[in-house]
Amino acid sequence: MKIGIVLNSFLRKGSGVGNYTVSLIKALIRKKKRGTDFYLIHNLDVKKMMRQKTTISAKIPLFLRSGLLDLSTPLLLNKDFLDVVHFPILENAPMSFALTPNQIVGTIHGLSEFVLPHPYAVKYNMMHLKKMCLRLLVKRVTALIALSNAEKENITRYLKVPGWKIYVAYHGIDHERFKPLKNLPEIRRYLKDKYEIPNSYILHVSSGHPKKNIPTILQALYELKKKGLFYKLVIAGPSSSNLERLTNFVKNLNLENLVIFLGHISDEDLPKLYSCAEIFIFPSLLESFGFPPLEAAACGVPVIASNVYSMPEILGRSAILVNPLD
Repeated sequence: MKIGIVLNSFLRKGSGVGNYTVSLIKALIRKKKRGTDFYLIHNLDVKKMMRQKTTISAKIPLFLRSGLLDLSTPLLLNKDFLDVVHFPILENAPMSFALTPNQIVGTIHGLSEFVLPHPYAVKYNMMHLKKMCLRLLVKRVTALIALSNAEKENITRYLKVPGWKIYVAYHGIDHERFKPLKNLPEIRRYLKDKYEIPNSYILHVSSGHPKKNIPTILQALYELKKKGLFYKLVIAGPSSSNLERLTNFVKNLNLENLVIFLGHISDEDLPKLYSCAEIFIFPSLLESFGFPPLEAAACGVPVIASNVYSMPEILGRSAILVNPLD
């Protein structure tokens, strides 16, 4: 069997979907059976992302590429060459992907554009185009992969896909990386020297997307400050597009001395950052799965997370679940 895996420019190493896709490809290549070949179809530096030699790749030419309107991908997918084509991030697939003649399997990572009101959903002008594209694509796929039963319900409700067509496959956590660490005093010194963070802090890790609900964390920090309780908050991972908005929110609440923003954290340092935190907090409004709270729990850190959508299903009794709007 010949399986094509289509990657595109929306894939970002270090993001949840980026880590998912890289880990998926590595596992498929590692465990592939005789007679099964994988082909990566991409316009990315896949070898750099994978840090290992991959199977044969067909690189998408840059001509005719235009994000959701990409016309080049279908030209590379031949029904007689590939038996199945998998798009690991179907919600970011080009509209023209529906024209491919192959059997299609797609993974959906989130439907924030459908579920949440506009201020919390994707803020780009292309939001409505994305919704239209996804509605078209799901009619074409042979099967869909959802990351939780909560997300499966959303797909059925908003995209009108029958349940028998949707398969739930949970993400996995790398327990070789995310586990309770020893020598915490030494690790705290390392983090203090590198990131200038204190020994005691509350931690949040995310892209900073509005659905992550970071202003609610900051408002809670402000209320504690008014009561004379001063806690340091470390926010790791916000993208540049979200950082300015969050920084302004911090300034408006006069919390500059209590909030520390870190950029992208390396794979090596992230478990250290989790392990030294007093509490990990994740009041997200919508998650189809949610890596960070599960990673933090695996590191032995107390977790406070929202009680909506997939969080109760994924975290179970490993976290304190709260109303993210309270």
